Amino acid sequence: MSDNKEEVKTKTGGSSKTPIIVVIAVIVIALIALVVYFVSGNKTLTCTQTMDQSQMKMEAEAKISFSMNKADKVDATFNIELKDRYIPYKDTFVKEFKKQYSTYEKKYEIKPKYEETDTGLKMSFSASNNSFQKAMSISSNKNSYSQVKEDMEKAGYTCK
Repeated sequence: MSDNKEEVKTKTGGSSKTPIIVVIAVIVIALIALVVYFVSGNKTLTCTQTMDQSQMKMEAEAKISFSMNKADKVDATFNIELKDRYIPYKDTFVKEFKKQYSTYEKKYEIKPKYEETDTGLKMSFSASNNSFQKAMSISSNKNSYSQVKEDMEKAGYTCK
């Protein structure tokens, strides 16, 4: 009779290790998934472009956020400085610039913010990748990091 009690104790004692192993396996799998997500999934591509013309200089910067190697958000800033002899016409320039970009607001659902500076204008906006790709004439099926970088560089931007 005492032999049976020892068998029962051994069987129940061995089965208590199984839930611990399952919990450890689940934690390890979750940690691996998080590492993969953060290493390959979240990247930001920063692209800049400077255009210097006779009447103005424009510096553009687009920060494109990627999640799981797909572009999903863009934060863009355009800083426009008028050359000295065109500063007296700044109000007219700002009015025309806003008028021109109002089509982007309607057509691409981009809502820019404008800030006048002493020498010109600063425009910034945040947009979904889909809206930005339409505005930049980038194919919507090209939304991986390498494809977006290639298309932005073709458009004259320097990307890092």
